[in-house]
Amino acid sequence: MQPTLGHSYRSAQPDDQENSLCFEILGFDVILDHKLKPYILEVNALASFGTDSPLDKKIKLDLMRDTFTMLNLSPTKKRQMKREKDELFKRRVMGDKNITKEQREALRKKNQTVRDEFDM
Repeated sequence: MQPTLGHSYRSAQPDDQENSLCFEILGFDVILDHKLKPYILEVNALASFGTDSPLDKKIKLDLMRDTFTMLNLSPTKKRQMKREKDELFKRRVMGDKNITKEQREALRKKNQTVRDEFDM
């Protein structure tokens, strides 16, 4: 699964200098035996968010709420992300001739370090 997800990410984010990462919610199909030991049956990269029952709906709504909470999205954060996206678009359209390949790589590594520290 990981190679497929890695390829999809690199295709969606070829120049990820700002660590504006995308993510995907995976669906895990799990079965429990008589001792409640879990076994993973499969992992779905395209998890379904359709619902068939009130319990299914509650679980999926809670998952989405928890996901947005982890993303720390707020109106202020959303405005900041829009400004950053607009600046990135301008740089891509106008070109950033003042940054070298080495500087771009250093910026990517710095942002990766900041994100890794946040994740710990």
